[in-house]
Amino acid sequence: MLRPYVHPGDSVVDIGCGMGYFTIPLAKLAGPKGHITAIDIQEKMLAALRKRAERNNVTETVTTHLGGSGSFRYHEKADFVLLFWMFHEVPEQRASLIEIRDILRRDGRVLFVEPIVHVPKKSFLQTIRIATELGFNLIENPRIRFSHSALLGFVGDGSHEKPRP
Repeated sequence: MLRPYVHPGDSVVDIGCGMGYFTIPLAKLAGPKGHITAIDIQEKMLAALRKRAERNNVTETVTTHLGGSGSFRYHEKADFVLLFWMFHEVPEQRASLIEIRDILRRDGRVLFVEPIVHVPKKSFLQTIRIATELGFNLIENPRIRFSHSALLGFVGDGSHEKPRP
C-alpha cells in the first residue's frame, strides 16, 4: 500500500504511529539513507515502537517524537506524511493541516486515510475541503479497505515553505 509513495532516501512523517504498524515498513522502504519520524501522543506506544525498530534493525532510520500541539513545526521537510486512521481524533484539524503543509516539500505527498466505521463520508470530505482551501490538491483516492482515503499534494510556488536555518 505504501510502496508507490515512499522511495529510498525519503524523509517520512508517520503521524499517530501507535506501536509502528506502518513505521517499520516505511523505514524499510526509505532505507538506510531515509528517515522516519514517528509521532504519537502516548509515550507507551512510542516505547513499544522503539523496541520493534530495534528488533527490525531500523533504529538508525526511525526517530520517535511525543506529539502535541505544534508537534510538526520543527521537523525537517518531508517527502511523505502518513495520517492513517487518526485524524478524526485531532481537535484542531485546520491548524494541524497548516503544520503538515509547512513541513511538506513542494513535491511531497500526504496519504490521508480514515476508517469508514468511525468517520462519515461527509466529515471526511469536509476535511479534504479544508485541505484544498489550504493549498493541497487532491491527487487520487487510493482504494484502501474499510477506509476513506485521499492522496494529497501541494503543487505551488513553495511560498508556504519556511526558509531552512
